[in-house]
Amino acid sequence: MELDVVVIDDETFALTQMEEMIAITPGIVHRKSFVNAFDAIQYLHNSDRVHIVLCDIHMPFIDGIEAGKLLHEYCDFLVYVTAHREYGGEASELNAAGYLVKPVRKVTFMEKIRTLIRIHESKLPISASPFLYIKGSHKNSYSSVSFDKIIMIEAKLNYISIKTTEGPQMSYNSLSHIEKNIENRPEFIKIHRSVIISMFFFDHVTGYEVYLKDKSSITIGRAHRAAFFDFLKKRMFN
Repeated sequence: MELDVVVIDDETFALTQMEEMIAITPGIVHRKSFVNAFDAIQYLHNSDRVHIVLCDIHMPFIDGIEAGKLLHEYCDFLVYVTAHREYGGEASELNAAGYLVKPVRKVTFMEKIRTLIRIHESKLPISASPFLYIKGSHKNSYSSVSFDKIIMIEAKLNYISIKTTEGPQMSYNSLSHIEKNIENRPEFIKIHRSVIISMFFFDHVTGYEVYLKDKSSITIGRAHRAAFFDFLKKRMFN
């Protein structure tokens, strides 16, 4: 499941930057952008609730702080994105989920989104747990791995190797069993018959070689190339 995002900013350049970062961040999807909070509130009042609203503060008609009192009704997370640092107190009083100062770095933006995704997942039923539970080598031996720490999952001869930010894990589940447990998590992409990667740790691709942020690389299998590049193209900023 991807979290949908509405962006509000009176500067076209700022809107474009936010839309670009949304497009390259796994786990979220851009729904709509507005140049003022009044139009955004009208739209949200007449449509489905959204997960995240990214809102500027200095805007015409109604500023972001005043708008925040209404926007909370229509979103799960209100995040202020502003060039002004002095509104942190007001944002805190409104229980804003974040306060990003322009210019926003891509890494900072992605880290904030990952935090919001974790909070959202923690409120879901147990069946949508933020953890992958894996079987150990002994009877009734199991352990858990947080999804947001998984870099890559690879099938070996008779076990599954799970590379995480805290080191490798070994599982005696089958790859197909693990795929069933991650099928609703859009950040995981199968790029080879025996390899699944997390796009949170994707760095770049050259030709058919995918490079991850830990400097490792994997060749995309022929059968998975079309789906992988289609995934990227759908999220490209145009």
